[in-house]
Amino acid sequence: MNQMWSAAAEQVLFEIGVGVGALFSLAAYSRFRNNVYRDAALLITINALTSTLASMVLFSFLGLLAISSGQEISTLISHDHSYIIFTVIPSMTSLMRWGPLWMSILYGTIVFTAIDAEFLWYRFIVTDYLL
Repeated sequence: MNQMWSAAAEQVLFEIGVGVGALFSLAAYSRFRNNVYRDAALLITINALTSTLASMVLFSFLGLLAISSGQEISTLISHDHSYIIFTVIPSMTSLMRWGPLWMSILYGTIVFTAIDAEFLWYRFIVTDYLL
């Protein structure tokens, strides 16, 4: 049980990006008298709620796919992450009403999130190395 909680805490730290430097360079643009504790608590709370919601959706998809295909969930999870995003979720959205619309929204979200992360890294590099 302790190993599970330590893995969850490790995942939260990786998601937030503590120690990478991008948060520090973004914090340089905030007001001087900003409430840092409120911002940190809000960041962690939003991250935890988003991860919980995404986990609930993903595991409900995996459960439905396991029941409909007659496989165990452990065999579906044993693949890499790209298998889940490019195989499991499209097969589940094909069962939904307006499945292609939901898939285009999902892939658009993934593309725009990746572009947004690249802007963050660009800002980090410019702030740290050029200024």
